[in-house]
Amino acid sequence: MDSIIVENRVSEKNIKNFPYAFVRKRTYGTKITPHSHNCYEFVYFFDGMGVLEYDDNVFRFSSGSYYFMKPGKVHGEIHERTGKSLVLWFELPFESDFVSIAQNDSALSFHGIAERIRSEIKERLFGYDKLVASLITEIVVLLGRRQSLKKQNSDYMIHNIIAYIDEYYMTPLQVTELASESNYSDDHFRILFNKITGKNPKEYILSKRVALAKKQLKETLTPIAHISENCGFEYYSQFMAYFKKKTGHSPADYRKRFGMSKK
Repeated sequence: MDSIIVENRVSEKNIKNFPYAFVRKRTYGTKITPHSHNCYEFVYFFDGMGVLEYDDNVFRFSSGSYYFMKPGKVHGEIHERTGKSLVLWFELPFESDFVSIAQNDSALSFHGIAERIRSEIKERLFGYDKLVASLITEIVVLLGRRQSLKKQNSDYMIHNIIAYIDEYYMTPLQVTELASESNYSDDHFRILFNKITGKNPKEYILSKRVALAKKQLKETLTPIAHISENCGFEYYSQFMAYFKKKTGHSPADYRKRFGMSKK
């Protein structure tokens, strides 16, 4: 990592060795059409204001905002106020395990590091390229730690929800309400839940109910309709259909094959 340049306009096509660091100025009304890079990109906004779009996300940036993009990630910018930003293009000797991110994050400020890099590439003193490369490494490490902490917090929240389900699965539960309790959108909640359990929330809840139903069918003579209610199924027809789908037997047939015989 020993190739640092300082330009307001630069193309990756002319870059043979990364990293590259430069300060760019974007004027009011500038639109950067959606594009991607063949390297990692980190952008820190010293000032200015506008909108960043990537995936299905719309992120408003201002002074102190930053974003990190993985290679191949399509993104674009719309500038609503003139400002300068630090742009870093670099490669990593490993595949980063954190996704593309954009933040207005008071808990992690890159202002000091960005100012140091801006000063180094402006003055270009002896060894500035090595120092800038080390500062880029520091940014990557801090980003990784930040994302790791967020993942730990998200895992903690999801595990709390799982523990709640394990305790109350036989009562009415709504996935939307569970997602709200975890402070995630419904879709993101389902994704995180599936990563941990291997099932979506609804499947997880129903599997717990079926397991309890199997136990009651085998060990008690409780009427099947009551078992359906005891296990948390809202409708008897839902219980009958789902039980057969998962076990290959109707509840009555399951009891006959594996349960207590009436005497």
